Amino acid sequence: MSQETSKLCDSPYTRVVSKRAEQFYIKFKLQYEVASPLVDAMMLKSMVTKAVTELHGHAAAAVDLLQYDQKKMEGILRVNSSGFVKLWSSLTLFSQYDERACVFHVCQVTPHLLALAANSRDFTIPVS
Repeated sequence: MSQETSKLCDSPYTRVVSKRAEQFYIKFKLQYEVASPLVDAMMLKSMVTKAVTELHGHAAAAVDLLQYDQKKMEGILRVNSSGFVKLWSSLTLFSQYDERACVFHVCQVTPHLLALAANSRDFTIPVS
């Protein structure tokens, strides 16, 4: 924004544009081919770590599990932008754990955590 344009705007707010995100958030769902076992947060973290190290070796990025619903087997992962592609590709190609067929479905990817709070596809306007 130029100096002249900023003088015309009397807004006390400053617009900040981020050209490169530092972190990415991945919303996922885990599904098993047959009856799914009980997968807790520690086991899920182990699965994600195994997926990344199997595909990319020890150069894998640090991944944080921010949220996990054990009943629905859905959660949110956080990763630095440098490891984002490695994580996504690892989740996509992961196919089994403890000799049981399973897949990770990546539901949503965003550099902004707030974007995961609401899904516009599920939003319905109440009719009164």
